[in-house]
Amino acid sequence: MSLPVYDPNHVLEGLALLLQQWRSSPKVTGILTTYLKQFQVLEDTVWDVINSRMVDTAVGAQLDMLGDLVGEARKGRNDTDYRAAVRLRIRVNRSQGRAVDVIDVATQGSGAPAIYREYPESLVWEVELNNSSSPVEVAKLLMQTKAAASRGYIVYTVWPTPADTMRWNSVTAPVAGRVWAHTSGAPVKRWAGVATV
Repeated sequence: MSLPVYDPNHVLEGLALLLQQWRSSPKVTGILTTYLKQFQVLEDTVWDVINSRMVDTAVGAQLDMLGDLVGEARKGRNDTDYRAAVRLRIRVNRSQGRAVDVIDVATQGSGAPAIYREYPESLVWEVELNNSSSPVEVAKLLMQTKAAASRGYIVYTVWPTPADTMRWNSVTAPVAGRVWAHTSGAPVKRWAGVATV
């Protein structure tokens, strides 16, 4: 079954279907044009309703309604940012706790490709995000995305090149948003934060 397609030409298409003997009659074409214009108004209205209820095309109050439906508050964001947040919330809501769900949410939430490592023997996973502007928000979303029995870590940077990142695996109880610096006396290039999910 094919998807419906918007048709903006009901009047012209309807008049083209007239038999040749009626095409030159102003009364027949006038009556038919009157009815077909009403069908065009109906089609335009139906498509306006459909488009205003789609995440990609909704604006203002319609987008607020969609956000409320999926559980994402506007929080003062403009339509473009809020639309991205609603899409991300939909992805989180559809999560089944699989690795692909964690990767998709981390990538979509941070705006940069996520590197995923899994340690199945301990039900632990790690996501690395480079150039992430909102790692704490991503961590909160991953808590809702992950499988119930699993635990994860996010290693993140807030700059684009991961080559300067120093990572530490000796941190015992990382907290979202905390930053660990270098303490051995060597020059500090940059550091990454670690968040437990």
